[in-house]
Amino acid sequence: VIISSLDETLIKNTAKKLARVDNLIYIASSNFFHYGPKYEFTPFRYNLKNEIGYLRDSLLESAISIDPDKFLSLVNKVGITFGVAPIVLLLEILKIKNAKRGKLLSNELVKEEESNIVGIASIVYNK
Repeated sequence: VIISSLDETLIKNTAKKLARVDNLIYIASSNFFHYGPKYEFTPFRYNLKNEIGYLRDSLLESAISIDPDKFLSLVNKVGITFGVAPIVLLLEILKIKNAKRGKLLSNELVKEEESNIVGIASIVYNK
């Protein structure tokens, strides 16, 4: 499934359908966020390191704890537009399937040029 729209109704309906399928491995591939002028996303101005760190940690915690509502709330609060839909879809599926808390495998902030940053992470979930 390829999804790019953050239409919450579409995501919830798709999650319900996909969650019904047994013996399926779900993979969501996306970056957690893109920050900087290159991405037209620069909500932080004063203490960039701390604010980006807080955003990353908050997004990770909501993803690891399988809380799609909290994840979306954070996304909407700061205006993230890149790569959100696949993560929210996966979290909705995992919530329906009562998956266990995720395990963080890796987490990194990748700096592109001087003022552009991409937040990436790998998380695994089990039944």
